[in-house]
Amino acid sequence: WAECNAEGNPYPDEWVQYHLATPRVKLEAKKLIEQRRAEAQAVRFASLPSTLDGFDLQKDAQSPTGYVGVLEWKRKCAKPYMAKAGEKHLGSFATAEQAALAYAKHMIEASAEAP
Repeated sequence: WAECNAEGNPYPDEWVQYHLATPRVKLEAKKLIEQRRAEAQAVRFASLPSTLDGFDLQKDAQSPTGYVGVLEWKRKCAKPYMAKAGEKHLGSFATAEQAALAYAKHMIEASAEAP
């Protein structure tokens, strides 16, 4: 707050432009932000590994973690990722990839047990 722009305004120029903008301009800005988020998510999703330790990991572009059956705790902890198959908790893990591996192993075991 101590710094000001060239006009002596303590608010960032983008903030002023957004809040003084017409509803149409605000809508266009929102669309641009959503597009950039989607592009960033696509890049992140493409960089996720598809296999680990010889197991195929089930990727999901709609999941915040990028994997099927993997959830992320919102609080900070040593193992923030949880693997879950339906209502069954498969464990907590340090990385999303480890949780996805646990999910993949569980699904193979479950399909082997199915009649």
